[in-house]
Amino acid sequence: MDFAKAVDAHLAWIMKLQEAIGGGIKLDVAEVGKDTLCELGKWIYSSGTVHQDMAAFQNLKSKHAEFHLCAAEVVRIVNAGDVEGALNMVDKGGEFIRISSDTISAIKAMKKELGM
Repeated sequence: MDFAKAVDAHLAWIMKLQEAIGGGIKLDVAEVGKDTLCELGKWIYSSGTVHQDMAAFQNLKSKHAEFHLCAAEVVRIVNAGDVEGALNMVDKGGEFIRISSDTISAIKAMKKELGM
């Protein structure tokens, strides 16, 4: 697993959600909410399971799932036309930013735990 790429991919979601809020792209709530579609999610639910007894892995799995659920909530709010509500979630100090930060920290902790 390339954890640096996983960090970059999850950081990119901030800009992707901002683009959706601005009307530049349309995202699907159900697809965004699935934590099994991105490279990290595929790893977590396949070859990463060899680490399932590690606390860092369980934390990563939980934070990653929470990340995708929160991103999906932002998309749901955008698709409902509540631009201000969505902006509040992705602005500094917003719920998505907090959960994104927690997820990035969990990715880095897993990388460190594996000595990579």
